[in-house]
Amino acid sequence: MKVGSKEVPAKLHLHDMRDQAIEALAKRIEGLVEDAVTHRGHCTMALAGGSTPLPLYERLGQLPLPWSKVTVTLGDERWVATDDPQSNERLLRRSLLSGPGRAARLVGLRTAAPSPEAALPEIEARLAGLRWPLDFVLLGMGEDGHTASLFPSLPPDQLRRALAGPGAARVIACHPASSPVARISMTLPALLDSHMILLLMSGDAKRRVLDRAVSAGPLEALPVRGILHQQRVPVEITWFP
Repeated sequence: MKVGSKEVPAKLHLHDMRDQAIEALAKRIEGLVEDAVTHRGHCTMALAGGSTPLPLYERLGQLPLPWSKVTVTLGDERWVATDDPQSNERLLRRSLLSGPGRAARLVGLRTAAPSPEAALPEIEARLAGLRWPLDFVLLGMGEDGHTASLFPSLPPDQLRRALAGPGAARVIACHPASSPVARISMTLPALLDSHMILLLMSGDAKRRVLDRAVSAGPLEALPVRGILHQQRVPVEITWFP
């Protein structure tokens, strides 16, 4: 895939059916986990929330992987209680971590602090204890071009910090105009501090957004361009209708 005259390090996998896409991506992740454990002794992954990856997590959680050597965290989180239906942590606990996958270690992004801003020091400390670079990151993409909680509708100062270069904070408190709740999100530098990025999406509308995102344009307009317009980390995109 090209952006202007530059090659984007992304492979696009198109599938006709959801089950086919989920099975193929589950096998890919199984290989990434086993490779990380074999070569680095441990696997650390950051995962997406939302409904699209739910069947993937249910499938992965049943696989006989070396789960005791796996650490799972999240690319972003809504600032709600961990038992709230909107919580990404709740999603993982009820899918990926409910079968054999329960042996994995989960590092959540929600704390007891009253706001995401107040929680930043604790969350930064939690993430500092992970093994970096992450072995892989699984992301989704919205129809507005956001990924993790890097929304184009963030206040300009938050979006600027979220998309900053290397050396920036790993997480940011987010208040996107398009979201009814505050969020916490890994910044673009943190997401790119990984060996592999997997991007999962479905539907014709998101395919059209992807086509726009791989073309040149403002990063702030489609923050997913920060994943696609870089030469540092390989990206694999899985799409189904």
